[in-house]
Amino acid sequence: MKKTAMKNALLLLLLFIGFIWNFLFILPNISSEISKAINSNPITDTLEDIYWDGIPSLISILIAFVNVIYATKNIIPKYKLKQIPIPKVLWYFIYVIFSLIALIMHCTTFNYIINCMLAG
Repeated sequence: MKKTAMKNALLLLLLFIGFIWNFLFILPNISSEISKAINSNPITDTLEDIYWDGIPSLISILIAFVNVIYATKNIIPKYKLKQIPIPKVLWYFIYVIFSLIALIMHCTTFNYIINCMLAG
């Protein structure tokens, strides 16, 4: 059981890091003040530059996809066998929704990066 909890925590941590990094990439497009704040900081500016390579976005897509599969795999059979209580079912349902949102967000960002690379 501890192995499952540790795997769950690691996958969630990786999903959260990718989600934050994606937001760091998207936020400068919202307003000029946010863009100045992110681009004036050498750490966030470097992270944004690395994200433009597309590899972190691709890795984030894979992590989000694994999270969706993992959460779905845990919820369906256990719920059918009534092995987990309703609050835990809701937790896994929220986990699936958050993972799907992250997957869609990462795919959209990756598409944007690829289109920018192709445009020159």
